[in-house]
Amino acid sequence: MESKVKGFFLVTVLVAVALFLWSGMAGGLGDGALAGNAVSMGGSCSPDVAKNFYSADTITDTNTGANYTDECRTATKITEYFCRSGSILSQRTDCSKKGMVCESGACVDDSLVYTADLRQNGTTYLFEVDLDKEVVTFTSWILGVEVQRSLTDIGDENYTADHRASGYTHSIVADINDLKLHIETSAGVFVERSLTEE
Repeated sequence: MESKVKGFFLVTVLVAVALFLWSGMAGGLGDGALAGNAVSMGGSCSPDVAKNFYSADTITDTNTGANYTDECRTATKITEYFCRSGSILSQRTDCSKKGMVCESGACVDDSLVYTADLRQNGTTYLFEVDLDKEVVTFTSWILGVEVQRSLTDIGDENYTADHRASGYTHSIVADINDLKLHIETSAGVFVERSLTEE
């Protein structure tokens, strides 16, 4: 009799666990979505919209008007919403498996290098801001000079470095939000250049 009770108890626990897992997958972003499987959101949509992890899209539930917009769950993980055969589905994926990061609801290249050119006194300088290495490098091929300085994160996607040359201190600020490079010397000269993402 005791073995029948243990068996019944074990079956009951297994059924409860199975129902718990199933309810998580059916009701939203449960274990199925975490594993990369498409999960139904329970809404209706039209027209069909294919999965596209490389652009942020919004799917609208035609019954309720609710919007489902692709979103970054972490710096590398995305939840993608799409419409297939009139049903709203979601799927999570890891952008880093393709060497990418998640930004604004899309998988994008993990480019953290920005460049700007500055022409001064007949010399062209190339500035390269590398956020992965946390350095700024400025190069003049004419003068045969390449200088590298450590960057300091000062918040709000701004990074700074100082360089001393010809008796002057050059303060360099890379503003990643506005894609601008600001250079100011201790002599009061201020220059601003656009940064280009490489």
